[in-house]
Amino acid sequence: MIRKKRRSFSRPCLDWSERQHHLAGALGEQIASRLFELEWIVRLPKTRAVKITDKGRAGFRDYFHLSV
Repeated sequence: MIRKKRRSFSRPCLDWSERQHHLAGALGEQIASRLFELEWIVRLPKTRAVKITDKGRAGFRDYFHLSV
């Protein structure tokens, strides 16, 4: 269960390179893990960056009504 982890459940975190906030903590980790499982996002080689796939664009559009 996500709440049983030792880390914080959810908190904002400022990315030092992008100067943008992102979701950190156990919730952010679980969301990212699921997006990788669904192949909605993939890691870019030799970097921490991720890319939204075509499958992910369709998923965000269909499930969340978001255009990314």
